[in-house]
Amino acid sequence: MPALTPKLALRLLALGLLTVLVQVSAVSQITIAGTNADLTPLAVMAVGLLCGSVLGATFGFVAGLFVDMALLQTLGLSSLVY
Repeated sequence: MPALTPKLALRLLALGLLTVLVQVSAVSQITIAGTNADLTPLAVMAVGLLCGSVLGATFGFVAGLFVDMALLQTLGLSSLVY
């Protein structure tokens, strides 16, 4: 498990913002088998596998906050899901 350095933190922040931006702008418009695709759990899973469970859980919480802010939902609702 890599230690959280400022460089890694910036990379994870950029990954989270890019994932949510692509999710909201493009991927949510595509329906597969009658449902919408979701990139955020895939990004959270990848971070959890590569960086460890604590960083994965933290990334999931922050990514959920980004999704809530992008969709103008109740803040913290998606954070508990991801």
